[in-house]
Amino acid sequence: MNLTAEQYKEIEEYAGLFFSIDDIAVLIGCNATELRREIRNRNTEAYRYYQKGKLDTLVKIRKQTKLFAEKGSPQAEAFMKHYHEKMEGDE
Repeated sequence: MNLTAEQYKEIEEYAGLFFSIDDIAVLIGCNATELRREIRNRNTEAYRYYQKGKLDTLVKIRKQTKLFAEKGSPQAEAFMKHYHEKMEGDE
């Protein structure tokens, strides 16, 4: 699959907005099946841009969650506890 530099940046942007791969394919004008295959292959640029977009947004969300937890939000505290347990399980 031959994607342009602009399409890679769009993949990153749309993944960061949590669009599905089908939606991203429509937005950037490519075949959804081929894009999904590219994204599933961890050795491709499409995979890296897709993951970076998602993770950049998740970082922002977790920072906000941490701030709310520090201010005493029980829901945010529960999320942070869950994130911590997941992290320790991966170590």
